[in-house]
Amino acid sequence: MIEKIDNIIKRNKWEGYFTTEYLSYFVIGCFGLLGLSLNWSVKELAVVLFLIWLCLFPLKSQILAKIAVACLVITPIMLILNNNNRAETFAEIAYLFLVLTVIMAIVEHFKERKK
Repeated sequence: MIEKIDNIIKRNKWEGYFTTEYLSYFVIGCFGLLGLSLNWSVKELAVVLFLIWLCLFPLKSQILAKIAVACLVITPIMLILNNNNRAETFAEIAYLFLVLTVIMAIVEHFKERKK
């Protein structure tokens, strides 16, 4: 049995799994499990995991701005359809993405300035 495990270890290159990308996925998974164990709501868990993912894998501010505009467009549609709770949720998400857009634009500005 030990020889089989030893052969598997020799065949696989485990160093390839210890990259920063896999470590980032591990961190996101750990925070997801932490949120589940603390009985966070789906909305809270999604926001926290997205913020952690955004720190580890930054997006351009234009992408975040497009998501914010899409949520702002959906908000009045939900109000017209008399879904006030969903409209409020989309407004909160739009506000979050607008704040993230400004933060990422500032970060991009300082990165450009360093070059």
